[in-house]
Order: sequence, then structure tokens, then C-alpha cells
Amino acid sequence: MHHKIPQFVLATSAFLAGARGIALGQTPNVWAWGLNAAGELGIGTDSGLTIELGTDIVTFCGQQIRSTTLSLTDCWPTPQSQGGSLTAVALAGGEYHSLALTSDGTVWAWGYNADGELGNGTTSNSELPVEVSGLTGVFAAIAAGLRHSLALKNDGAVWSWGFNAAGELGNGSTSSSSVPAPVNNLTGAVAIAAGGEHSLALKSDGTVWAWGFNSTGGLGDGSTTNSSVPVQVSGLTGVVAIASEKQSSIALKSDGNVWAWGYGGDGELGDGSTSNSDVPVEVSGLSGVSGIAAGGYTGIGLKSGGTVWTWGDNSYGELGNGSTVANSSVPVEVSGLTGAVAIAGGQYFGLAVAGGTVQVWGDNSYGELGNGSTVANSNMPVEAYGLTDVVAIAGGYYHALAALGGNGTPDLTVSPASLSFVADGQQPVTVTNQGDAPLSIGNITLTGINPADFSISGTCSGASLSPTQTCALNVTFAPTALGTRTAAVLLTANAPGSPIPIWLSGSGTPGPPPPTISAVVSASSFGGFTSVAPGSWVEIYGSNLAPDTREWAGSDFSGNNAPTSLDGIEVTIGGQKAFIDYISSAVNGQINAQLPSNIVAGGPLQLTVNNGATTSSAYNIMVNATEAGLLAPTTFQVGGNQYVVAQHKDGSYVLPAGAIASVNSSPAQPGETVLIYGVGFGPVAPNIPAGEIVTEENQLSLPFQLMFGQTPAQLKYDGLAPNYVGLYQFDVVVPTVPDNDLVPVIFTLGGSAGTQKLFTAVHQ
Repeated sequence: MHHKIPQFVLATSAFLAGARGIALGQTPNVWAWGLNAAGELGIGTDSGLTIELGTDIVTFCGQQIRSTTLSLTDCWPTPQSQGGSLTAVALAGGEYHSLALTSDGTVWAWGYNADGELGNGTTSNSELPVEVSGLTGVFAAIAAGLRHSLALKNDGAVWSWGFNAAGELGNGSTSSSSVPAPVNNLTGAVAIAAGGEHSLALKSDGTVWAWGFNSTGGLGDGSTTNSSVPVQVSGLTGVVAIASEKQSSIALKSDGNVWAWGYGGDGELGDGSTSNSDVPVEVSGLSGVSGIAAGGYTGIGLKSGGTVWTWGDNSYGELGNGSTVANSSVPVEVSGLTGAVAIAGGQYFGLAVAGGTVQVWGDNSYGELGNGSTVANSNMPVEAYGLTDVVAIAGGYYHALAALGGNGTPDLTVSPASLSFVADGQQPVTVTNQGDAPLSIGNITLTGINPADFSISGTCSGASLSPTQTCALNVTFAPTALGTRTAAVLLTANAPGSPIPIWLSGSGTPGPPPPTISAVVSASSFGGFTSVAPGSWVEIYGSNLAPDTREWAGSDFSGNNAPTSLDGIEVTIGGQKAFIDYISSAVNGQINAQLPSNIVAGGPLQLTVNNGATTSSAYNIMVNATEAGLLAPTTFQVGGNQYVVAQHKDGSYVLPAGAIASVNSSPAQPGETVLIYGVGFGPVAPNIPAGEIVTEENQLSLPFQLMFGQTPAQLKYDGLAPNYVGLYQFDVVVPTVPDNDLVPVIFTLGGSAGTQKLFTAVHQ
């Protein structure tokens, strides 16, 4: 029969902790339990713990033993104190070594060191914490792989040291290092994680980068080739947290969904399969997640309601769902655990902080459960003995770590911890130091799926808060699209849990639909020309082009310069803004615009319309050096014949008498000077650029001739019309021709004949 460890062992452990010099009434900060093969507990002793076992065979410390007494040096099944030498705000456990980040931003290590994983310039083990060498400045996060270590500096750089056979240090080599060195070409990091022999970093833009071992796809770059420098995880954005199993990786997006990649043979990817994947796949049926962690072969998710979910290997009960019968390739809920606020994983066990205590489940071969026994694993959470006010936890290979609050520990809290917006607006967040030491806030990062929809302001950036002191953070929501929008604010500080997230969500409200362009034509022929020229007027037709209908007014001008925006409406061609004189909000809307005179002619250019909210798709239009046309609107069609717009000196129009109702018109007379208008006739001398009111007489640079039938007409003026923008004027002396209501009007420009078929009326 197998006997459990007698209950008096718990009292003995507590006594030994006191015997190592902790002052009466002081609560030590860092505690550790489980295997201590190389000093990974950091308790600084090789003294044996003598336990009366009796004469039966028992399993203890991973061994079957028949003895009346056991001198225990390697296993500590109840939490042991390091004696209060460190004030840790974060912890990390490797295979046989451990790390701590203190409230002053320094990094400490202890345990196994044959590959330099302690980072102190030696390869000697240490049973007590030693400061990592050469790390200057303030550090914000730590991570431990099997035999390598990572630290994230406040400036976004990542440093690494230790074992490097697969390139897990990310420094471009595969040589191990006993001192830290920066990871190559990696900036802007806000979080780090370490797997067995690979590493991860989350950048402030929500992308994830990975390096090291990759034969099972743990780098997520679509390959299975190791990399000694960071590579970007494929197709993954909007990430706010990362974690790493031994050969696989996990990421949490700001929408509360989880993605995984790498080894999946035991269901570690949580996608319902047992296949590896070298690119991220979504964990099935898991939403509302606020934190992630990983064991050796299990994924762990913390939901915002305080429940914990696991997936993957369950050989030792590490899923915590009351069973060891089968692995699970989809998430299952850890049994009987509510109110969790933090999670972590060891090789074959999981941990959570709930109610200030540490709850542990899974393997207990070396006392990982911390409940005073190594006899039995547990497939449900049990409480690690004697720990309260726990603020940080970590799991190593066969050991566990916890940091307690108080005794010089800052504590950053945010209220509220999440914001939900139903419309545009601003909401406040109060940040408080509820610890008993000064709190220093470093970087404040806005990341996630839709960070552009939110902005942050306030008094917290770079703030130093005394205990109970607060600062204010304001979050503004201005959605750029419809539907659910999510992001997160990450607060980096010298406090447990850093970076601490504030979860953001909002609903994008309906805005104006994007403009759609159906046609762009030269204004001269009102639909007859599909090509345009620099400086010519065009008519743009489509839907959702403008919110209202109006022409430009004098107040829209800046001096003699025409507006490039009318009520927020803008037209761009070839990357330059056009000048706008008319907008229409009709279902079949219209914009009249003059093109810049310096756009490139001789090929197609892209034209877009911005309606004040969104921009249309590009519309390709051919731009020629000239695209000359006389004004001839469809309203001047009479009996199927198109008449040119010509005016008498009194402003009436040249047309057959009574040809168009309500239009004052009469035929022209030979010898009379009439005015004819056009667009697209090219440059003038002196040069007058597009978009300017013409204030001086000028002349076309290209030779121009106008014919009435076969008879040339005398030109008194051919250039841009004074007091207009971009409109050409021709003062024409009507030649002597036979009386006719259908006199052809023909022109040539630079020796090339115009293509319009136009008429006018001439009578004696």
C-alpha cells in the first residue's frame, strides 16, 4: 500500500523557511517548489529534509523508495521562500533555471547554468539569485525557454542568452552565450515568450516575430526551417499577447480569439486536429479570452469571466478537467476553478491565481502541485500550501514559482479594465498604484486588430505614482469602418502582470457609402469625348459623389485661385488635386472639375473622388496633350442636329429663331462678331496655369482656325476668357455665307481638325 506524506511535513517546511533567516512578521516575495536538481528553486540550501516514510514502497521525488527515512535534497513539495532578497514583479521558469524581474527593472537568475542561461558570464550553477550581467537600463519583461533566457527592455529591444543550438537567441548565430546580447533587427517589441528552443516577440504594431527551432512549424512562417534571426509569423496581425509551448506557439488577438501554430500531435493547436501547422490556425470554440499561457504540450486560456480553458496533452491531468483519459484537441474548461486572474504552465502542469492563492493541477512527480505531496498527480486544481496575496506565477519544467505582494511591490490597477463604445466618443480610465512602493509607467501602446479606430491621451505616460496615487487615461473611439472594432491599450510598468491590458471594443456606425465613378468625359462635348487634357474641364458622373448640390461661390476662392475642395469633396488625378466648381448629390450625381495644367499627358492616369468620408476606386482616363472641343451641350440639339454655343454681343444665343423654347435666340449675320467657347485647347501665352481666374488677354500657343462651312472666319481673339477659369473664348467675325439654319462649324488646332459635327445659323 502506498502512503501519502504525513501532514506534519507541511509544518516542517514552514519551519525550515523560518530557519533561513526571514524576520518574524515579514512576508517573503519569491517562493518556489518542486524539483531542485540544479538550484532552480533559488532557496540557497543543500540541506536535506528528513521525512519518516515507514517501511512500505512509496513514490517520492520521482522515485520508488523503500526506506525508514529519506534525506530529501531535490524535491520540495511545499513552497519555499528565497528569504526576501528579491522584490519580483515577474517570474519565468526554464528546464532547470529560473528568472525574476524586479520592481527596479533589473533581471536576476538562478539554477542550472552549463549553457550560460543565468547570463552572469559563467557556466556555474547558482542556488541563489545572481544578477544578469550587462543589462543596463530598465527592463519590462522576461521569458525562459528550456535552456535559454530572454529579457525585454523598455525601449522595445529584446536581449537573449544561454543555449543556442537552434538559433533561439536570435543573434544570427548558433553559438551559446553566457552574457546577454540583443536580438538582431528587432525593435518595437512589447511582449516576449520562449518555447523549448524557439522564441517569440510581439511588436507594437500587433505583428508577431519568431526565431529558433522550427522543424514542427513553431515559427509560423510557412516553413520548417530553423532561423537564427527573427522572421514574421505569417498572416497574423492584431495580436495583444503571446505564449509558447515546447514546440508550438499561441497568440491572442484583441477580439478575444486565440490562434496557434507548430506541433499539434497531442491537440496543442486546439483546432480539432492532431496535425502540425507551420502557419497560424484559430483555436476552435474559444472566445472572450483575456489572457493566454502554455505548458509543455498544452495551451491555456483565461476568459474575462475568470474561468480557465485548456487543450492538448492530458497524460498527467494537465488539462485539469477531472480526467486523464484522453488528450483534447479543442478547449475544455478546468474543473471547479473560478475567479482566476492569472495563469501559467509548467512542463506537465498548469497554474492559476484565484482569490490571491495559487491553484495547481497536473503532474506531481516532483512536488509541482505544492500541496505537500509527490504521491499523486491531480486532474483538478489543488491549492499550493500557504501562499496568499500572490501577484505573479510561473512554471518551469518540474518546478513552480510565485511572487507575493507587499513588502515593496508596486501594483498597477485600471478601472475599468475594459471599455465598450456604442458610438463615437471618449471614455476615461483611472490608473492606480495599489501597491506599497512607487509605480513607474513606461510605454503605453495601442495595438490590436483596429488600433486606428482608437486614440489615447491623458496624464499616465511616463508617470511615477506613489502608493494610492492615480493618473488619468482617456480613450477616444472614432471608427473607420462598420461592424465590431477591437483593440487594446498595453501599459508597461514595474508592476506584476505588465504589460497590463485595457480591452477596447466598439461598433462602427454607418457612414456615407463610398463614391462610385461611372464615367468621366470632357465638358466640351458633354459626353462626346472620353479623353481629357491638362487644364481641361471634365464632368464626373456616378453615385454617392457628394452630400449636397451647389456651385462654387466667391467665398470658396483664395484670391484668384479656385478651390480644390468643395464641402469636403475632392478630385485627384495622377496624384494631384483638381479644381472643383460644381457638385451634385443626385442619385446619378455629377462633379465638374478642372484638371491641373501640369499633369502628365500621353497615357492613362487614375482619377479618384473623395466624398468627405471615403475615397472611390480609381477610374482610369486617357490624358492627351490637347483634347479640344467647342461647347455644345445636348440642350442645344435641334431636330437631331447639334448646335455650337455662340452668343451675340447682347448675350442672346445664335440659333434658328424660336428653335428652343425659353431661349432667346436668332441667327447670326455676316460681319457680326459672335462669341464661341471651348475647353481643352492647350497652353496660352503668356502662360496661365489651371485654377486661376484669367485677368489678362492671352493667345493660344497652337495655330487655330475656324470655318463656317468652307469659308474661314476672322478671329479677333483666341485664348482663355477673361474673368473665367479654364474657359477658352473665340471672338469670331461671321463670314459671308448663304442663308442657312445648318451652317457647319469646323475648326483646326495645330493643323488637326476637330472631330465634332456642329452647326450654327446665319441669315442676312
